[in-house]
Amino acid sequence: MKHIDIHTHHLKKNENIQILNIFAQDLMKARPENLFSTGLHPWHIDLVNPNECIQAIEHSTTMKNMAAIGECGLDRSIETGFAIQEKYFKIQIQMAESYSKPLIIHCVRAYSELIRIKKEYGTNIPWIIHGYSGNRETTLSLIKHGFFFSIGEPFLRMI
Repeated sequence: MKHIDIHTHHLKKNENIQILNIFAQDLMKARPENLFSTGLHPWHIDLVNPNECIQAIEHSTTMKNMAAIGECGLDRSIETGFAIQEKYFKIQIQMAESYSKPLIIHCVRAYSELIRIKKEYGTNIPWIIHGYSGNRETTLSLIKHGFFFSIGEPFLRMI
């Protein structure tokens, strides 16, 4: 059976469909030939020029093999201010909406804010929470609000 790996940092030699994630700050060095996604990760906002990253993401939307925007999102476990994370997350949401691209989301301890923002935008593009491992109550709430989930091996081992 083939699997779809919607978020990998290293392509593997197998028959599965893989989407290579390229951090926005690395786009100028990369010449992706395979399907790829790109975004400004909340962990990197304070380490890069975020406006240059946004421009690079925008430019990459013209490439036929650009499959999704992200990994982007919100993370309450880092020192980067939440307001600045939300600002750049919303810019990437608008881009995903403009170009009809799915959004691959990094979210740590910010699910209520994520739901609030999704309601605010009322968008129909897929919002996919990457590496999801939340509890039952959170999962049901996210499903109710139309989120999708990307799960990895650790989550599958729990089933």
